[in-house]
Amino acid sequence: MKALVATVHIASENLPLLAWEPVLGHAGDPAVIGASVTGVGSRFGVPVVPGSARRCDHTRPERSACERMLRVTNEPGQGWRAYLNRQHSQVAQALGDCAARCRTPCSVMSRIDEPVRTRLTERCKLAADFTNSALVRLRHAAPVGQGFGVPSPMEVQTAWNRSRNALRKLPLGYQAMQGSEDDPYPLGGLAALFSAIADAPIVPETMLHDVSTRVTDLMTSSGEDTLFTDRLQAGGS
Repeated sequence: MKALVATVHIASENLPLLAWEPVLGHAGDPAVIGASVTGVGSRFGVPVVPGSARRCDHTRPERSACERMLRVTNEPGQGWRAYLNRQHSQVAQALGDCAARCRTPCSVMSRIDEPVRTRLTERCKLAADFTNSALVRLRHAAPVGQGFGVPSPMEVQTAWNRSRNALRKLPLGYQAMQGSEDDPYPLGGLAALFSAIADAPIVPETMLHDVSTRVTDLMTSSGEDTLFTDRLQAGGS
């Protein structure tokens, strides 16, 4: 459960990039994103001039991360790693705010064709609601390494049910969550939610399960499982 809650939290931080990827053609790659977020009329990564009116809704850490992203390609590997470790998720949140929450959109949004911009806004609003959902908040209620317990499977399922009901209040969320109660995935509807945000099908990965099943079948059919067990009991390698 600790790993699950941590993974959900990481996913929520970067989910806006999934929403933007169909528009940008990449997941916020600093090496190529400049053409999409800079230029005339853009306030992306531009510091606020003291004494001037604040027209961008980005927080100070978000503005700092956006400004760093636009120049990190000229930095050595250490700078790249520091950016990815500390600031790329803040850039993701900033891009999400551009599409879902900005009260005075700049050319980052106005340069996008209206139909594409409308769909992008819907996906980013759904991503923002997921970030504030009961499931993601479990991460803050179970601080890893602080000696506190982590939620049980039942608590995780209860939180996801509450999150799913809240996410259905948005039209795109309602569309994605149809039939999620019958989804055999442990968190029914989660893959459908991510697919809706990405505007592309995303399915659970089964590679490890498939490999495990294949190896077990091979061992069973050849009798290697019995030989392996005998060696273990005899203390062999």
